[in-house]
Amino acid sequence: LSLNLSIPLERWLPRSRVSYQMTSQKDRPTQHEMRLDGSLLDDGRLSYSLEQSLDDDNNHNSSLNASYRSPYGTFSAGYSYGNDSSQYNYGVTGGVVIHPHGVTLSQYLGNAFALIDANGASGVRIQNYPGIATDPFGYAVVPYLTT
Repeated sequence: LSLNLSIPLERWLPRSRVSYQMTSQKDRPTQHEMRLDGSLLDDGRLSYSLEQSLDDDNNHNSSLNASYRSPYGTFSAGYSYGNDSSQYNYGVTGGVVIHPHGVTLSQYLGNAFALIDANGASGVRIQNYPGIATDPFGYAVVPYLTT
């Protein structure tokens, strides 16, 4: 048996939601999970999640995670702990594009991408691509293009 609820919190916290899940199986402890997740900043480039789980045997786990999508890559960090352990994690993902005018760092590239040349204009944001903006030399990489 499983029960899932998800409630958007747009009125109080833009681009966020709280969710609850209960799972019950024969011969196993019932598990409850509560989660708050969403994104912040004007284009949603900062994402976060907080999660708490507990079962009938009093096993518990908690976690806090965040990631920031910048023009130069995606940076992530988190912390989790349970009954007998705790863990920190962090990571950086991204791409490097070498072109005739230099090197441009980017978020993860995907299968196809485009190099934007804004004629030296730096800090120009690319619409619908959170965190992507032209670098100090006027270049930006737009990832995950499809035909």
